[in-house]
Amino acid sequence: MSDPREPRDPSGDDEPRRDARSDDAVRSDDAAPSVDVATCAICGSANDCGLARGDTTCWCFEVVVPPSLLARIPEALRDRACVCRACVERASRGLPIV
Repeated sequence: MSDPREPRDPSGDDEPRRDARSDDAVRSDDAAPSVDVATCAICGSANDCGLARGDTTCWCFEVVVPPSLLARIPEALRDRACVCRACVERASRGLPIV
């Protein structure tokens, strides 16, 4: 009999889901790498994200973030971590981003 605490495959398979990297069952909190939502996805500085603080808005809603800056966000952090004001300002001015 299998352990009822093991995550199940939504397809209805009776076996626990397995991680391709190991023989350990995959838990839902293992599905994605942890992300510090208060840290800029580009430079690592504090990003002052209002949503990360629990607010319903953020400073970035009021500015245009250059597409060139958005393209620099690592794939694993896209739609998961914000950028900081300094990176947005530098990219807007055409200055190099550290």
